[in-house]
Amino acid sequence: MYFDHLGLKYWQGTIHAISGGVGFGGIAGGATLKSDCNSNGIGFIANVRFHGFGATAGFPWGASASPITLYSPFNDTNPTDLEGAFVYGGSSIIVLAGYNASTVQLGETTALTSGAAFGADVSFGYFRGQSSLTSFTSFKCGCKE
Repeated sequence: MYFDHLGLKYWQGTIHAISGGVGFGGIAGGATLKSDCNSNGIGFIANVRFHGFGATAGFPWGASASPITLYSPFNDTNPTDLEGAFVYGGSSIIVLAGYNASTVQLGETTALTSGAAFGADVSFGYFRGQSSLTSFTSFKCGCKE
């Protein structure tokens, strides 16, 4: 279990992507994320899309999905924190099921992940691009007096 000694908020969910290229390539995908409760007793469910270009090696194409936890540098959650820069660096060995180790940035949030992933991908790559918030909903969580 993770103990956040800095009190930073997080987003958890699933990220999925397709990528392709030999030497130089691209990546596109999305994530559905649920936030930690903010200081007003409200949480968010957000859908994010991203795309980028960069260096890649391995299979000329890949598709994968995996769980992710992104941490915010702020002490409150806001869906707009997910918009802006997109950066992915990592490697995957996935044939239906496998292992992925990566670092991901969506806007102001970041993740350093490793673990189970699903899809078809045997590669490593580094991509930079843009992330966009496509939709979000809010829900009450916790108790605000």
